[in-house]
Amino acid sequence: MPTPRARAALLLSSVVLLSLNSRAPFGQPGPLAPLAGWDGAVVGMLGVLPPLGMAVSAGLVPWLLRRVSADRLLLWSTVTALLGAAIRPWGTGGLVAGTLVAALAIGGGNVLIPVLIRTRYSSRDSGRMFGVYGAMMGVGSAVIAGSAVPVATATGSWEAAIATAVLPAAAAVVGAAWVRVHGGEHAGVGAPPGDGDDAEVAVPGALGHPHGAAAGRAPSARSRTPVWRSAAGWSALLFFGVQSVLFYALLAWLPSVLIAAGLTAAQAGTGQSILIAGVALGGGLAPIHAGRRRSQLGTMLAIAVTSLLGILVILTVPSAPLLLGLGVPLLGIGLGGGQALPALIYSRRGRDAGHTAALSSFAQTGGFALAAVGAPLVGAVHAASGSWTPVLWLLIGVCCASPILGWRAARPDAHR
Repeated sequence: MPTPRARAALLLSSVVLLSLNSRAPFGQPGPLAPLAGWDGAVVGMLGVLPPLGMAVSAGLVPWLLRRVSADRLLLWSTVTALLGAAIRPWGTGGLVAGTLVAALAIGGGNVLIPVLIRTRYSSRDSGRMFGVYGAMMGVGSAVIAGSAVPVATATGSWEAAIATAVLPAAAAVVGAAWVRVHGGEHAGVGAPPGDGDDAEVAVPGALGHPHGAAAGRAPSARSRTPVWRSAAGWSALLFFGVQSVLFYALLAWLPSVLIAAGLTAAQAGTGQSILIAGVALGGGLAPIHAGRRRSQLGTMLAIAVTSLLGILVILTVPSAPLLLGLGVPLLGIGLGGGQALPALIYSRRGRDAGHTAALSSFAQTGGFALAAVGAPLVGAVHAASGSWTPVLWLLIGVCCASPILGWRAARPDAHR
């Protein structure tokens, strides 16, 4: 039986390993597209499938939690993500199919990670842990996307580069297994009082929390507003949605934007790696900053301004050193903060583990659905105009809208 110190180390390691695979496979196609020779339809599909798949699976999590325990569901999701990663190197068809499988699996895990942190860490420590989650999410993406072109160049095979995403997927399985084996005793997950759409999901013993039965017991649905009928729930959904539109649109199209700005294909690939390194930095800093404050609105504003400045540099400064040294890093930091902050908000605005799971599922389902529409919309605007300038101005507008849409969820009394 592990000691308390060993259990704490295992839990921290589990969060790290799970976080590494939260976005890792989805940053590879952008830098590989020029080498692989995929047409616009394939690139567009690879941009749409991740948010679409995660939207579908995030919406299924509350239903699944009424039938299986949260830690078992987390383990299943990581094993399925590993299967998807193993399918992706098998030609263009395998890449598309495996990306969808991986997205469906990762989406479920992404809903459960905020519950894991909520149930196992105090409010004082949760900001740091969400910072670890955000930073490791970015590190996994940065390493896998950054190695894509070098591996493809060295081996002469884009399939070999895609295969590297198996590594963080396998690490996530190990992390979920540790939660499952060492998480402690917990009950199965059953439906809470109430029925139909008015019921929140209960998470007794959520992910091995030693006091999970108390933490996860959902009050009667009549005693509180369901997330889909609350202003805070919709605010969280819209903030995460517009941030996901920014993230997935730029993840898919940034290399093309940089090439149009005068950079070479190699420089554009470097820019993609710099972007994702910035995502790691922003993902680590934003939750720590927000976790020290009762309101997260200031952090939302900082994220929006940072992303906006990055896009403005890309739009107005046709200089490779400034684009790669200033514009792209600022953009990455803003995007990383926008991906990591919502997880902290779900935890802070959730009344208990069950409400946190319901809020996380609701916001991510709608948010990823918006992103699935946003990425092809970006491509359509570019195709219609023949220029990336209207696209970048559109994304600037999205940056400006994000804190306005998210302010209700940022308030400390948003759960009332």
